[in-house]
Amino acid sequence: MVIRDTEGRALAATLQRRNPGWLIMWSPWRRGFSAFACWNPGRSIVIDARGPEELLHLMLTEEMTTGPVSSSSG
Repeated sequence: MVIRDTEGRALAATLQRRNPGWLIMWSPWRRGFSAFACWNPGRSIVIDARGPEELLHLMLTEEMTTGPVSSSSG
């Protein structure tokens, strides 16, 4: 599947809205997506994928493996 730049940016924005805790970007130069986990400032989690389906799969796998750190006050 060939993704045009405007389509890639729109897909990244949609994925960003639907997946809180992640910063998602489209890279026109690399022709792919990157997702940065924002829930654990002590550990860098960066996922790269060519398409949105692959990215979502890898993000879900990462969440199930490491999981977002829940903040509790108390």
